[in-house]
Amino acid sequence: MSSRARVLLLFVAALVLPTGAACSSGCGFGCFVERARLAYPDKWRAYCEHMASLGMNTFAFYPTSDTDLVEQMDVAVEAGLVQPDVPVVLVSNLKPAPSVVGNEAEWADLPRRVATARAMASHGDRWPEVLLYGTDEPAKAEQCTAWSASYRAGGAKAITAICTPNVPDFLPYLDAILIHASPGVLTAENVAATRAAGVQFGVYNIGLSRRGSPELARYWTGMWTWQAGCTLNLLWEYKGLIEDVPDGPKGKPICEGYRQGVADYQLLTALDSVRAQRIDWDFWPGITGRFGPQVAAEWKADWISYAGKCRVVNPVAEAVAVRGR
Repeated sequence: MSSRARVLLLFVAALVLPTGAACSSGCGFGCFVERARLAYPDKWRAYCEHMASLGMNTFAFYPTSDTDLVEQMDVAVEAGLVQPDVPVVLVSNLKPAPSVVGNEAEWADLPRRVATARAMASHGDRWPEVLLYGTDEPAKAEQCTAWSASYRAGGAKAITAICTPNVPDFLPYLDAILIHASPGVLTAENVAATRAAGVQFGVYNIGLSRRGSPELARYWTGMWTWQAGCTLNLLWEYKGLIEDVPDGPKGKPICEGYRQGVADYQLLTALDSVRAQRIDWDFWPGITGRFGPQVAAEWKADWISYAGKCRVVNPVAEAVAVRGR
């Protein structure tokens, strides 16, 4: 292929590849993060900015009051941590009002409290959808019936984390699910059942932030997430990723692998987007409709050849080679 044709291909690719938020909005990347348990909760903005710098665009959070709910969300918006089209997960630590007595009454009141908080907030119009978390890691589906019905009756969507193999049992009660990344739980069969039920497919990983390597974080966050097609990918928990020091959170080595994984996901998603487009070869000066397909075939062959040579060190190239891009 001529150098001119190569430059032209790269130029057009630069015009059509999505960047920034447009790339990452196919999946929500984030952590469970409990502000009250951080060493410096008054520096919430610094934590949000750090998470955003890793490519995160959502989080699962634990506000302790309505005021705290508003503050956490507004600061997350200002820090660029959340996006309007990627939901966040509210794991409520909110104290009930004196007039609200009992679990069912609390569950029924939670959608109203979130809506009120949004209306009070400075950036409520920029808040994403807030998914309401129920019983954590229930063993039986019956544990989900009451809170799920209460959330849905209030116009909210229900979500929780499941770490047992019987994932299909829970699906009638959930609008979104976080399936634990463990053998026998995160299986092709459970994912297929989730999709067939119309439930938003998400995952959560407990071990990665505690024992994972940068390389594993990159693979899990990038290529694996892209291949699996999940729309939420959360880590437990943010504290495991940082050194919590007075001048702001310092990312552990795993953070760089995580950030690279998000970038890999963005590139792979962009390649899918470009591949789905119909390109008018005759539009390019000097390249006729007959010559255009030849240029494309040569470019694809060069890319796959490069991918094969770099398979060990470049997970993006490996993914492209495996899927025949």
